[in-house]
Amino acid sequence: MHTITGTLKPRHHEIIRLAFLGRSNVEIAGAVGLTPGAIACIVRSPIVQAELARMQEKAYEKTVNTPLRVQLMSELNGAGTEALRLNRKLMNNEYVDAKLRAKLGMHFLDRVIFNKDVDEGGEGSYRDILRKLDDIGRNVNITIQQGVQVSTPSPAEGVS
Repeated sequence: MHTITGTLKPRHHEIIRLAFLGRSNVEIAGAVGLTPGAIACIVRSPIVQAELARMQEKAYEKTVNTPLRVQLMSELNGAGTEALRLNRKLMNNEYVDAKLRAKLGMHFLDRVIFNKDVDEGGEGSYRDILRKLDDIGRNVNITIQQGVQVSTPSPAEGVS
């Protein structure tokens, strides 16, 4: 969508941005180096008024428009369900490489189930615990030859 504001100077875009944020003409004038009277003329112009109305409508759509938000949440939930089903199919498909299936499982646990950003004390977040388990897994030699063989490190090597 092409708007006439594309032809405005950068200073005008800054004036529009500051006016949209609710700054007074005096505050805008101090920020851009014009007089408050010049700012008032610019802000009252039809082009700026149209752009401010467009910005307000966009802000409304993104923050308050409940039907749109419900629709977007429904689409997001649907996409999440589809992604979950696809991950399950891949993880349970014996023709998919075992390492890839394991990575899918780890990613699923890390991103979906244990999505904890805040430390809850103790050993850290679930992601930190999973990363430590991943480090331990690297120390354990896993080879795939006609099945899975797992050799554990000797006590002298110590896994922490």
